[in-house]
Amino acid sequence: MCTPEFGSITINPAEDPDAEVGDMIYIFVYDPISQLQVTGVIELYEAPYLAGIEIVGYEWNIGTEDAPRFYEGDMTAILDVECVDQYGEPYELTAADIDPGWADPEKVHVLNANDAVLDVSDAPNGDGDLEIDGLSPGTSIITLVLPSESIIVQSEMIQVWATPELTSLTVIGPIDPLYQYDWAGPVDFLMEGFDQYGEPHDFDGGDNIDFTI
Repeated sequence: MCTPEFGSITINPAEDPDAEVGDMIYIFVYDPISQLQVTGVIELYEAPYLAGIEIVGYEWNIGTEDAPRFYEGDMTAILDVECVDQYGEPYELTAADIDPGWADPEKVHVLNANDAVLDVSDAPNGDGDLEIDGLSPGTSIITLVLPSESIIVQSEMIQVWATPELTSLTVIGPIDPLYQYDWAGPVDFLMEGFDQYGEPHDFDGGDNIDFTI
């Protein structure tokens, strides 16, 4: 079970078939030249397992340009999940901790209230968070269930908004004063576009806009 190295001792209980949780491992080190000795006791604990989980919130538009809302088609969103083991220490959720089939009571079961609005990944990302995709406008709630610990946690209401589109224009201008009988060529106007949420929206000739003076 013990492998001495210079300055340290490696202990691997897996090499001892008789090792059990609660066993006390006694270590005695003696140097016959200096006659120095040291002793120690190590208790063998159960391997960490998922014992607590909570949903902190959700984020969208990660790693791309900022967006004020979680829009349909956003494939970057995550459900921020925090977990602890039976000792109260931080625990990182992995794919092995989730049971898509709802059969294993010791694993997390994921319930999505509206599959038409959200798609929830069964495999957490490298940070232990669940990836969620906005499929269509609407709302949904994600529920995580850990039967073995009698834990049920729910996300806040997650809303997916329709993709922004140009709905109104505002004319600002002309840029230069326009005088009677003074036609010096084209007159430039400034225009601003807005989407259905009142946010600025870029536009060009592809938006099929008709201009009339």
